[in-house]
Amino acid sequence: MDLKLKTGNLRILENSSEIYKNIYGALYNWYAVTSGKLCPEGWHIFTETEMNTLIVFLSGGTDVGSLMKETGTLHWELPNPYASNESGWTGLPGGRRNDEGVFTSNGFVGYWWSATEFSSTEAIDAMLYYDFTFVDSYNYKKTNGMSVRCVKD
Repeated sequence: MDLKLKTGNLRILENSSEIYKNIYGALYNWYAVTSGKLCPEGWHIFTETEMNTLIVFLSGGTDVGSLMKETGTLHWELPNPYASNESGWTGLPGGRRNDEGVFTSNGFVGYWWSATEFSSTEAIDAMLYYDFTFVDSYNYKKTNGMSVRCVKD
């Protein structure tokens, strides 16, 4: 295993800051999430509990993802059903960088790390999909690269 992956780092799709980072932002591994360096003072990466609280606040239903996604298909692949961004989250499909270094799902899935650890090698994320209206969550290897979202303390 490359030990660099156990330190905070970021990657940009195909190393193209003009095309990728300016639209979707950088993808960080989970070690960067826990470094305390990604959010400004007074802000933090959301926890799984905070994401669940937001989901319940927004409606708790299977359409919550639609309320959190950017409308239209400028960045999302078709169909992006019922996307309204009523929450103001403006979720974009930045995809992820898997633990083998391959970029995947750009345009199809938005992945955001939570600050919640699942195990010594995995952490919890939140996901929005181009073709579904719900918010999903899963545990991925901490060496994956995903978007982050800072929330106010």
